[in-house]
Amino acid sequence: MQNPKAATTLLSEEVQDLIRSLLQTDPDKRLSAVETLHHPWLQSANPDLDVYTEKEKQLIQREYMRLNLKLSGHSYRILSGEKSSNSRIMTP
Repeated sequence: MQNPKAATTLLSEEVQDLIRSLLQTDPDKRLSAVETLHHPWLQSANPDLDVYTEKEKQLIQREYMRLNLKLSGHSYRILSGEKSSNSRIMTP
């Protein structure tokens, strides 16, 4: 884009505020993830807005399932006291 100032005229004040808040170099002034999710611009978004394609949704669901299966297996081993063959005891 040749003129970044021209692009900001296409964005609402709320989204410009969100972007400025996320780009803060001082971590104490930068929005956290929770604060970002509560920003007025995101809060005013249409809840029915579908931002993912079907292919992306399938990929997300597969990854979610893979991680849950991996975590549930790990949780089972911890709860049952079963030791994993690749577990290591770390000492200082």
